[in-house]
Amino acid sequence: MSVDFNASFSGSAETFGAKMTETPASMTASMKETGGGSASNYEALRNKPKINGHELIGDMTPAQLGITGDRHHTHKQAQAAKVWTVAHNLGKRPAVTVVDSAGTVVIGEVDYLDDNTVRLTFCAAFSGTAYFN
Repeated sequence: MSVDFNASFSGSAETFGAKMTETPASMTASMKETGGGSASNYEALRNKPKINGHELIGDMTPAQLGITGDRHHTHKQAQAAKVWTVAHNLGKRPAVTVVDSAGTVVIGEVDYLDDNTVRLTFCAAFSGTAYFN
């Protein structure tokens, strides 16, 4: 999988292009001058482009840009129950997939109590696993 992000930033006389590419192994970000000036004019820009508060300078790693992978959580429900309340602590309202102990996907009602807690309600009690992403 590859995701490309392209952006152009215009200064008073120069135009700069930024490109960020993500592949399964890594993510890179780069900046180059595409306008009528020279690369040294980048320092003269008043509003330099940033990602997560980090100024784009040359090739940077995801860690240097403050980019982390998406978080996920797996909840194993050992005791059969019709209602599961799960604290996933992901700080978001994740997608939820539930499977029973045989590995069959089970459909239930998902109630987001807040960005860190979900209540899953099913028509019958069972044990299994809930995957949050």
